[in-house]
Amino acid sequence: MPPARTDAKDLRRRRTVAILLCAVLGTLVGAEVVRRFVIDHPAERALTAFFAALEAADATAAMDLVTISAGGEVPWSELRTPEALGDGWSLEGVDLVRARPDRAEVTAEFAVSGGSYESRYHLEYSEQSDSWTVRDPFVRVHVMRAPAFEYLQVNDALVSLDSRSDSMVLFPGVYRFYQDVPDLIDVADTGPLALLSPGADPTAIAAPAVTVEPAGAAAVQELVDDRVATCLESAFPDPRGCPFGLLDGTQVTFGTAVLTRFDQAVWSPGSVPPIAVADLPASAEDAFAFVPPGAEHTVTLAARGLGDGVEAEFTTTCAFDFSRWRLHLTEIDGAVAFAFTTASYDAKVPQTTCGTEP
Repeated sequence: MPPARTDAKDLRRRRTVAILLCAVLGTLVGAEVVRRFVIDHPAERALTAFFAALEAADATAAMDLVTISAGGEVPWSELRTPEALGDGWSLEGVDLVRARPDRAEVTAEFAVSGGSYESRYHLEYSEQSDSWTVRDPFVRVHVMRAPAFEYLQVNDALVSLDSRSDSMVLFPGVYRFYQDVPDLIDVADTGPLALLSPGADPTAIAAPAVTVEPAGAAAVQELVDDRVATCLESAFPDPRGCPFGLLDGTQVTFGTAVLTRFDQAVWSPGSVPPIAVADLPASAEDAFAFVPPGAEHTVTLAARGLGDGVEAEFTTTCAFDFSRWRLHLTEIDGAVAFAFTTASYDAKVPQTTCGTEP
C-alpha cells in the first residue's frame, strides 16, 4: 500500500507542474496577444509616423525617419517639395511581419483610387538614437528622354532634366507625370501611378502625346518673329540658325558673270509667314517641327558676289525653309515654355533658298 501513496504524490506534483506551465504559457501568450494587437511595435509606429509626414507633405519630417544605405539615393530637392509629394493615397494600417532587436519588416496598406495597395518596408533600430527608421523607402523611376521635353512634371512640381540622370528616386506615393499647361499645350492623360513599393523595378515614364493650344501657337509665332528679326541683322549671306540663306558654292548668274562666293550681306524684311508647329504623338522621337507655310513668303538679300576674276553686287529674294528648326518644351522661371533647341541655333538651311538669277 505505501507505493500507492507515492504514486498519488507524484501525480499531484505532476498536475501542479502542468498547471503552473499552463499558467506561464497562458501569461506569455496573453502578453504576446496584448503586445501584438494592443501595443504597437516601435517599428510600426515609426512607419506610421513616416507616412503621416508624407500625407502632411512634410518631406523634412519624413527624411528624419529615414536611413539611407551606403550608395543609396535620396530624392532631388525639387522632389522633396509639397508640390511634388501630391496626394491621392492614404495609409489604412500597418502590420508587423517579423522583428529582431535591430531590424523589422512591416507591411503597410494604402487606400488609393479604385482600390487598395499593400507593400512591405524594412526598418532599423539605432541604439545611439534609441529610435527606429525606415531603410531606403524610395521608389525609382526612369524617364524615357524625348527631344520635345527638357523638363519632367511630377505632380505639381517642374523638374529640369538638363544634364541630369534619366533615373531618379521618389518618396512612395501616387504620381502624375506631365499634365496640361493651360494656354500652351494639352497633354494626353495617362492617369495616376501608385508607386508604393521600394525596391521594385524602375517605372518607365514615357513622353505623352501633345496638342498645341491656340495660345501656344501664338507664343510660337512670337518666338519665330523675334528669331527672324535677329537673323535679318546678320552680315552673312548664310547665317547660322536662320530659315533662309545663300550658301557658298551656289552658282548665281549675274549678267555674264557666275558668282559662287558671297559676303557683305544686307537683309531687308519681307513678310514673315504665319507659322504653326505639328502636334506630337506619344513617345515622339523628334522635337516639335514646323508646318511649312502654305503661301510664299520672302526676305530680300543684297550682297557681294565673287567668281573667277569677277565680283558684283546684286539683290535677290530668299524664301523661308523651316526644316532645320525644332522647338522643345522647357522649364523657365518655374513655368513651361516653348524654346528653340540648341541645334536650331547652329544649323544653316540645307540648301540655298535665294534666287540665283537676280
